[in-house]
Amino acid sequence: MSNYEVTQDLKLQAAVSSGGFLSSLVKVSFAAAAVATAYKIAVPNSQGLASFATSALTALTSEIAVKAVVGLVALYVFYLIIAALTKTTYEGPTKLYPRATAKDDFYDVAIVGAGPSGCTTAFYLVRDLKAKVLLLEKKKFPRDKYCGDAVPATAHPHLKAMGVLDEILKERKGHPADNGGMISPNGLSFIGRSADQVGKHVVIGIRRKIMDEKVARATQKAGADLRENHEVVGAKFDKETGLWTVECKPWAGEDKEWAVDGTSEKNESNEIRTFKARMLVCADGATSTLARSLGIVTTAPDGVCSRAYVEGDSHNFKADGVVFYPKKLLPGYCSVFRVGADKHDLSFCCYIIPGNPKVTNDDLPTLHHDIVKNDPFVSRALGPNAKMERMKAASLRLGGVPKSFGPHLILTGDAAGFIDPLTGEGIHLAMVGGKLAADRIAEAIQTGDYSEAMMSKYHDAWMAEFGYEFKWSYKAARMLYKFPVFLDASCAMIQKKGPAYLGEWAQVMTCQKPKSYFLKPSIAVPLAIEVVTQMLKQAVLGTPKPPSSSK
Repeated sequence: MSNYEVTQDLKLQAAVSSGGFLSSLVKVSFAAAAVATAYKIAVPNSQGLASFATSALTALTSEIAVKAVVGLVALYVFYLIIAALTKTTYEGPTKLYPRATAKDDFYDVAIVGAGPSGCTTAFYLVRDLKAKVLLLEKKKFPRDKYCGDAVPATAHPHLKAMGVLDEILKERKGHPADNGGMISPNGLSFIGRSADQVGKHVVIGIRRKIMDEKVARATQKAGADLRENHEVVGAKFDKETGLWTVECKPWAGEDKEWAVDGTSEKNESNEIRTFKARMLVCADGATSTLARSLGIVTTAPDGVCSRAYVEGDSHNFKADGVVFYPKKLLPGYCSVFRVGADKHDLSFCCYIIPGNPKVTNDDLPTLHHDIVKNDPFVSRALGPNAKMERMKAASLRLGGVPKSFGPHLILTGDAAGFIDPLTGEGIHLAMVGGKLAADRIAEAIQTGDYSEAMMSKYHDAWMAEFGYEFKWSYKAARMLYKFPVFLDASCAMIQKKGPAYLGEWAQVMTCQKPKSYFLKPSIAVPLAIEVVTQMLKQAVLGTPKPPSSSK
């Protein structure tokens, strides 16, 4: 039996992060000690700047600097030892398995959930590897999915690879957002055009009902065996054969009919259908029903969002997309995006993000309707005659799950918590994660190694790609709740710097750039100054009077 030494992310990240911090601290402390010693030598003797610089170089070997560095290096070594001790050994392959052939009664992969993540995984496996892939969808397309309908640029290459993006734009069923902006908690606002400045459309507004069906059909056309109305009710793994048995029944909402290749089949006897596969992918959404039944996910979703479409030409909204930050909702927010190119239909959403002790997920209906009616900025944007559909809601699993793999098993998309804890955005992360899942599964199929050690590489891959960014999002969410003035200051900076800075802000908020972007000196220093400025203004002038509603 071979074993692979693999880093267990949750245990090791703190040590690794601390190690990187200490490495920087060693350098800073070394330099600081040198400068302090040089200053102590030069200034009393009035040697001037040149002598000060010379003394600084000499002081690099001084006793003070050496002692400081030795102490910090010892601490750094301690953290490296802790990192080594927290490594987890995952079991390697005890047996290598052949890939499925056309004659076999099993699939290489069974994917539960034909949303963006599941379809992306399936698409690349069938396109690039000609793998035998089963794609199980609970409902029949077209089916709706409640979210903000704003698809960030990170997802666009995958939609383009499927042929979906060009098709949607050609049919004018998607609207590239150009003219957009934000409204801060204290009422500062900016609306501008950023696509020319950034060189691309940061988001495209597409109804999920349209996009998801096109993605599923493209995956089916590429070669995946798509089965609609197949609700998965259980899955069991046989260690002897190395195969999963997946059990399905027709979804009760469709008159107990199977849907295969566009045709319906009656199931009068409540038959349970079974499928066998070498690999199982759980991509069944934020509730993670299958993953929870298998015990790999043990918690409930921790966020929630609402969605309500607004009929075109019944509202006052003229922009392509705007984000609103009502104080009562922080660190959550509201968004309005135009969906579709011909009609001026809107998608209005409210996101409840963990971090506000005064708000729970159960407050969503009350907050949604109260903001639509009484928030001065939202109500003005929608107008008094807006024809809005009944609110719908969806759960959010935020920030990634602690473990997204097992032998012959991978979790991806919302089921794995691929939703940013600051913004509630997840479509692009689902597709990026789906491609990473396809890469790892392809390696497993080619090598015959489906071991836990092999699958753990997938977890490491998505953590490196976007998972470690989640910790910054959690911190930012807590900060915005406690200090809303940061949003006011950000909006003030956008007002001063214009659309180019708006585009930068939008890319950070849609995970196209890291949150640490705001720590760059060229951004952090002006932002800190603006924070102080806004605090002084609010202390002296108070909160500005909001515009009258619905005008």
